[in-house]
Amino acid sequence: MAVANVEHKYLFKNHGVVKEILFPNKAILTFKLAGQEEKAILLAKNLTLDGHTWEDIPSQPQILSDVLKTGDELEFDCHIYDKGGGLGSGKDKCNYFAMKAWRTTQDGASGGTATPTAQPVPLNPHLITGTGWISELTPRKGVLTFERVQGGDERVLFLASKVYFFEKRLGAKQSLFDLCTEGDNLQFEAVPSENVDTSTLFCAWFATLVWKGRKPAPSTPSVDVGKPGGLIPGHQPRRSSLGSSEHSIELTTPVPSDEAVHLDFVNGRVSDTLIKGVGQIAKIINDKSGVIWWLKNGSCIQSVWFEAKQTFLYGSNLADKSLQQVFKADDPVLILAELAPSNFPTKWLAKQVIVNDYSTSIVDRIMKSFSPVDASTNQPDESMDH
Repeated sequence: MAVANVEHKYLFKNHGVVKEILFPNKAILTFKLAGQEEKAILLAKNLTLDGHTWEDIPSQPQILSDVLKTGDELEFDCHIYDKGGGLGSGKDKCNYFAMKAWRTTQDGASGGTATPTAQPVPLNPHLITGTGWISELTPRKGVLTFERVQGGDERVLFLASKVYFFEKRLGAKQSLFDLCTEGDNLQFEAVPSENVDTSTLFCAWFATLVWKGRKPAPSTPSVDVGKPGGLIPGHQPRRSSLGSSEHSIELTTPVPSDEAVHLDFVNGRVSDTLIKGVGQIAKIINDKSGVIWWLKNGSCIQSVWFEAKQTFLYGSNLADKSLQQVFKADDPVLILAELAPSNFPTKWLAKQVIVNDYSTSIVDRIMKSFSPVDASTNQPDESMDH
């Protein structure tokens, strides 16, 4: 198989042919890049036919072969697919992942003898589209958190005025609490924040659009969509789904880690009053609160108070769970924390605690920076604690 040029991380408006349909809802597309044949993997949920997304196709197909056949031609956008072991290492041996694909003609038929070509199109790094979970919520604004393809989490500030539920815009005086809770998944489009400070709740991204259901048209008027059980079809209060696969987070247009707009992982101070880093569970105090050791460096750890409502386990909020049943001492976590009030028993107070595959790997790497002496004798930096 040809090895893709790493300079071609993102390709837009490509022309490809369906080479193979894998039951039930996956296809392999082929196209030419720099004179070599490349393959891209396509999931049914990313396919649009005659202006209809997969969920809204009039014929209501059950599997991809209901609407596509080998040799059909599609236009598509894609990015390098190196998830889980390097470029082209997946079982389908594809170097690219199709973020979006659409039919180019009425029947989309192709003789299938020639492999279409693709030309790199410059990426606009200032807009991302993805799915995140609500990690902070107030009546008229909130924070979405999403997991980067490269690992780690990012925060997106969103305002109620940018939120749509099932194509209906949130009313000007309506509370976000009427429609969603912490831990709920929402889709978003976002641009980099001008400042990453208290004014943006320390979010690197600002949402220009947030929605649930079908993506709204730009001209959709403002409508009060009502409380749960009102005008929203099928809306139910969020149920616990701990361990559910529905909480896997995927960026449909991931931003390269080397772009200036993308914040690298930080283990240290973000500002005088905020830290972002890695830690381990020190002690669970009760069902709803506990203490984390922030692994500041190889010779210093500091204490962080955290609560269940700010804690997310693989995307699921633990507000209604018992921390004593979820965590044990030394479990790895990612933290965002601010200076605690003077009456707190810890130096820091967690704004967000994340547990995912990345938290395990990054803590392992940090722990390796501790010398054997540090690992056995390391003590909290009491001089820094209250």
